[in-house]
Amino acid sequence: MNEVVDLLNEILDELRTMNEKLDEIRGNEYDDGSLEDIFDKLDEINDNIG
Repeated sequence: MNEVVDLLNEILDELRTMNEKLDEIRGNEYDDGSLEDIFDKLDEINDNIG
């Protein structure tokens, strides 16, 4: 049972991290609003997480 709780806590931590990163994306404005800009930002965030 403790293993399940530990695993769920790890998942919760990851979800919080992802939520913070999504907030960072939403907080940034893109001049042209292109998908390429958004994908570049997602790649940058992915690199920072990994």
